[in-house]
Amino acid sequence: MNLDHSAGSGSRGDLGSDAGRALQRFTRDLVLTLFLRRDTFWETVREIRSMWDIEPVVGLPPERPRLLYPEGVSGSEDHEARRRWERELRAVVHGTIPPRHNHKDLEREWRSIVSAFVFYDPPETCLLAFADRCVPRPHGLVPTGRNFPTRDEDESLPIMRAPPVRRLRDADAAEHTERWFWRRVLDEIGRRHLEPLGLDVWELHDDVVDNAPDLTREYRQRQGRNRQRGYISVDEHTTIRDVQRAFHMLAANRRGTSSAGAPRRDPLTALQCAILYERHNGRDPQDARKKNWTYEKLHAQFNLGSARAAEDYVREGRDLLR
Repeated sequence: MNLDHSAGSGSRGDLGSDAGRALQRFTRDLVLTLFLRRDTFWETVREIRSMWDIEPVVGLPPERPRLLYPEGVSGSEDHEARRRWERELRAVVHGTIPPRHNHKDLEREWRSIVSAFVFYDPPETCLLAFADRCVPRPHGLVPTGRNFPTRDEDESLPIMRAPPVRRLRDADAAEHTERWFWRRVLDEIGRRHLEPLGLDVWELHDDVVDNAPDLTREYRQRQGRNRQRGYISVDEHTTIRDVQRAFHMLAANRRGTSSAGAPRRDPLTALQCAILYERHNGRDPQDARKKNWTYEKLHAQFNLGSARAAEDYVREGRDLLR
């Protein structure tokens, strides 16, 4: 039996991270819901399959999932169908992938991964391999001012799965530019369309702002939900010591807010152990006195710590199968 349970790390000096491991656990939870056909993510996938008449294949998706399209949509002249498919995938991503694991650098990759979930069902003997192919890949930061790195840079840049790094413009300058743009837009609307009618666009603007309390209330609520967060700004003058000190300062402000508890047993691994032990446990072809899967073999295959731990995993997996 060919079981592929490798994690599929990057080829260019992949720097591991706690966030990367959390992302892998989250993806495994998605595969769990897909295989057991339960919870919101599965219901969403089932709805899309039904709507687009997609019959999934039981197998592993490509190692690097690309955006998959229903038959007759990709490359066709029906651009509206293509846009509708991409909008639906985007809605799934926004509705089921929490912000912690999804930001603008990963959104397109998540759409590709969701499309793989729609077109493929995980084989019951390769659940972890299926999940590993559906984790966003490690990536690095393209040098500032370039759309793509050169070949040499691409080979030498360090990469990381789910790096805690965001590319943000200067917030004050971005807000100033945004205000300038929309003021100019309103000025143009007034000049082109309202002045010929004897109307002043800014009088209309002030009337709405002053006399639409529901609108201003919702604006304040939305602003309130978008709480300030601390980011470390790195430029050519920033040292590692600066970053370390800044990190400790930010961490001190977040004391007591962590929700992390004791490490839990990975449910997808537990499910895989139970499936192998219960459903694929014939006699070892090399020694008929032995089974294909003992607790000791499961411990060795999945690095579970001990045969006793493997037994606990099988027990938990049985509960999931029920």
